Amino acid sequence: MMYTYQDLEKVKDDEKSLKQFIIAAIDEFKSSDDYKMAVTAEEYYKNHNPDIMAYEKWVYDLNGLAHQDMISPNHKIPTNYFFMLVSQAVAYMLANGVSFDNETVKDKLGKNFDGVLKKILTDAIISKRSWGFYHDGKVDFIPYKRFVGLPDEFEGSIKAGIWFFQINDNKPLTIRLYEIDGWSEYVRENGGELELKTAKRPYKIQRRESVMETEIVAGENYPTFPIVPLKNINDQSAIVGVLNILIALDMMYSKLVNNVSEGDLVYWVLKNYGGMNDIDDENFVIQMLKTHVIHIEGEGDASPH
Repeated sequence: MMYTYQDLEKVKDDEKSLKQFIIAAIDEFKSSDDYKMAVTAEEYYKNHNPDIMAYEKWVYDLNGLAHQDMISPNHKIPTNYFFMLVSQAVAYMLANGVSFDNETVKDKLGKNFDGVLKKILTDAIISKRSWGFYHDGKVDFIPYKRFVGLPDEFEGSIKAGIWFFQINDNKPLTIRLYEIDGWSEYVRENGGELELKTAKRPYKIQRRESVMETEIVAGENYPTFPIVPLKNINDQSAIVGVLNILIALDMMYSKLVNNVSEGDLVYWVLKNYGGMNDIDDENFVIQMLKTHVIHIEGEGDASPH
């Protein structure tokens, strides 16, 4: 199911139900096909190929049993085509930055707005969607895999969202619930209960500072929800439709190198040495590699092929 803004409205006045809702929404998001595709796409963007890395060669014995091939070459060569695809798309659209008819608009978005927008666009192409968060006179970047947007059931616009961060499963989970009327922060440690760390506060606050402390004296919110999505074409990752092509290309390059490696093998034919066993054969090859010399006795012969 998809959790919505209306689902949040039903539980937000009950603290226990609200905490259960937050965890359920994150779990549902991380188990979705779109999230898994975004994880895969990021691996390819980083020049990794989890698909060919999982590929192994197998041989079958006379009984039809499969055994992993530990002898023949099995090079695995990931390419950087997806990285180049994304980089070229971003460069094409943002090479000259962004301009407005009224230049004062850009001044209100922060000094590094072009750089932040580049991050947002890059993540949107990779993952399918990304987020821009306007606050304190600037725009911040929120990655797709770190934010669960809660759309309005009647108009589709995002009216709330859940940001989350966790280094790994045995580290604390930090969560921020963003709503139109402010944001609050929760923490869960050691797999325990979700605890409120920061009570809801407005987005824009005025502080009064002294030598002893900093005090919040006033605050207000924005007229609309300050986190806005940037969607890729068709609201899907750019890797959709090209994933199988990338796998095929990487497999082709890997098999080409494997074939070259196998073609470099030299076979030695030993005549009148029938008394040699496998250990003798290995010693013969080792001696050849070390000294490039062989000793022929009687009618024996050794020839490379």
